[in-house]
Amino acid sequence: MAQDLAAAGEPPGGFTCRKSLWCVAKTKEGVKPASVEDSRITGLGCDLAGLLVTWRARFEECRSGALLVSGNALRKTGALEISLGGSTNPSRWNANAAIAGARRPWTEHRLYDWRSDRAEERSLCR
Repeated sequence: MAQDLAAAGEPPGGFTCRKSLWCVAKTKEGVKPASVEDSRITGLGCDLAGLLVTWRARFEECRSGALLVSGNALRKTGALEISLGGSTNPSRWNANAAIAGARRPWTEHRLYDWRSDRAEERSLCR
């Protein structure tokens, strides 16, 4: 993955994919986004990428400080628009969610967890 991230940055905006594993890129700001298909390598993606998107993760945050967007988070927020603001620092990025924390009858299903048979009270949007 590290080699693919390095190769994806030439030229900025280019990307590289490995079938059933990942797709990686590098923005003109120097941010390294990655999409991980094999959830077993989510931790590796967190360590190497600045922004990681995966359909399934066993944890809510990357301990490296990278921004983790999981299928579970997207289920609660809807689509996300992420503005990098010209920075490689995730704390300076801004994420706008499609439902932006608005609780409407047609969005309640996003907060329901069938495993615990209850709805979460809070949204994951910042």
